[in-house]
Amino acid sequence: MASADHHHTVARPGESRAFHFESRWLVDARVDRAWEALVDVAGWSDWWPGVRARAGAGRRVSLVALSPLGFSLAFEVEPTVVEPPHRTEFVAEGDLRGHGSWTCHAQGQGTRMEIVWCVCSGRLPIRFSRPLASWAHGALMRRGERGLRAALR
Repeated sequence: MASADHHHTVARPGESRAFHFESRWLVDARVDRAWEALVDVAGWSDWWPGVRARAGAGRRVSLVALSPLGFSLAFEVEPTVVEPPHRTEFVAEGDLRGHGSWTCHAQGQGTRMEIVWCVCSGRLPIRFSRPLASWAHGALMRRGERGLRAALR
């Protein structure tokens, strides 16, 4: 699902090649309700196991993701495009640097969410874990989908 809105991240010296991750979630809630949970990034800690979030300066949010591989990733995200209730794009800085997007589409009585990440990292544990990165990212994202489904019941 390489969307037309995808911004490819180019590695800087000392960084990994870009990791490109795509996830799809389906939640049993209307788009406007799912969108509210999505844009309340500081509230993700309440429903997303393995993710700690807190509001930062301006529209920035500080995140710590606990990898199933045994290390954490600390980074900040800041929205660059916000089109409620369907699309947001953001930049990331820190252990992960790059771009992402999150879109919400009505699907039946629920919402289909598509999440795209294109990020690089200068941290050695992340760079060396490339063969397992898709699995680790998928595991963290599945926990998020399950947590959001439960939170929106």
